[in-house]
Amino acid sequence: MQRIVKAYVVDQRKRLDINGKVLEIGSYDVNGNLNAELAGCDHVRLDMRDGPNVDVVANSHDMPFPDDTFDAVISVDTFEHDNAFWITMEEIHRVIKPGGVILICVPTIGFVLHGHPDDYW
Repeated sequence: MQRIVKAYVVDQRKRLDINGKVLEIGSYDVNGNLNAELAGCDHVRLDMRDGPNVDVVANSHDMPFPDDTFDAVISVDTFEHDNAFWITMEEIHRVIKPGGVILICVPTIGFVLHGHPDDYW
């Protein structure tokens, strides 16, 4: 994970007061993780594949959590790998508490295509 992305998460965590129970979507450790940046939170790490830095194996289109579970949801460089990200957005809306914080980072134009497992957008 790029240093600049990690620094952005740290800045936004302070600015938006991200604490409590935090869901990270797309946590599989391909090139870094947010464990240090989310230290002190009840950090739940979800990915559709089992592996390093994954607590819950599930598709973000059907998350195994009750409504209003999380104070914050974070997804970094994941939505381009989601073939129907709008379904994930509906699930985020369902599992986040009222007044919760959503932080989504996505690559910008010019970023190279990269699998893990696919790159749709």
